[in-house]
Amino acid sequence: MDKKAIIVIGLPGSGKSLFVRRLVADLPSNSYAIHSTDHYFYRNQVYSFDESLLSKNHRKNQCAFEQSLHAQIPLVICDNTNIQQWQRQPYIDLACAQGYRVELVRVGLLHDRTQLNKYVSRNSHGVGLDVMRKMLSS
Repeated sequence: MDKKAIIVIGLPGSGKSLFVRRLVADLPSNSYAIHSTDHYFYRNQVYSFDESLLSKNHRKNQCAFEQSLHAQIPLVICDNTNIQQWQRQPYIDLACAQGYRVELVRVGLLHDRTQLNKYVSRNSHGVGLDVMRKMLSS
C-alpha cells in the first residue's frame, strides 16, 4: 500500500483546512489522519490562541503526526502554515524515516501580497495583516 504524507503550506485564511477537508471527504476515516497545531488551542470547542503555548503545541502536533506514521496510516496530513522550510522540515524528516512519500501542497498565493487582505478577512483565528506580513518575511 502506498503511504503518503502531505505537508500543507499556506497563510491563515488561504484555504488550507478547506483543501484538507475536501481531500479526505470520500475516504474511509481509518485511512487518513489530519494533524494541526491549531487543534491544541481549542478549549470546549472555542479557539483560544496563547502564544506562550505555541512551541509546546507544535511539539504535541509533531508527536501525534509521528504516532500516525508509526501506525502505518496510509495518508498522514500536516495542516499547519508551514511557510518556512524549518517549520515543515521536522514533518518531512519524520515521514521519510517511516518510508512515506512526501508531497508539499501550497494553498493560496504566498507571495502575492494583494491576497493578504482577503486572507485576513477569511481566516478563522483573527490573524491580522501585520502578523501575516511577518510570517512571510521571517
